[in-house]
Amino acid sequence: MGNSYTINGNFTNDGNYNSGTGTIKFAGTNKIIDGTIQSNFSILDISGSYTLNSILEYTGTLTGTNGTLSMGATGELKINSATNPSVTNFDASTSGNIVHYNLAGAQNILAKNYHHLKLNTSGVKTFIGNTSIAGNIDLLSIVTGK
Repeated sequence: MGNSYTINGNFTNDGNYNSGTGTIKFAGTNKIIDGTIQSNFSILDISGSYTLNSILEYTGTLTGTNGTLSMGATGELKINSATNPSVTNFDASTSGNIVHYNLAGAQNILAKNYHHLKLNTSGVKTFIGNTSIAGNIDLLSIVTGK
């Protein structure tokens, strides 16, 4: 098991960051996740309020009771997990942002308002509810609807 950390401020990655197997908790209020390099997380807990303005990938879980994750215009969220984000308030509607469903396997697509949506790699991607896409949708896998 990796180390666990709580971050109460902004997070900027301009180097090479990978959380390993530890839990990273973002607990600040009205903070930013930013940087020029993709940040990789296994277990991420957003209990504060954060805007994603860079590229973030998670491979385990993205949770957050009473948390807020808002996608900024330059934000990219790469969901490389069978577990969908369960942050209480997850907003992917801001113009310009991209949400990727990247798992090489089956994934359910959250019923959300997205700006850009990319369904990448192998495996069936299933829409589990009403979904709105204001920008582009890239389909690089098998897609079904319920």
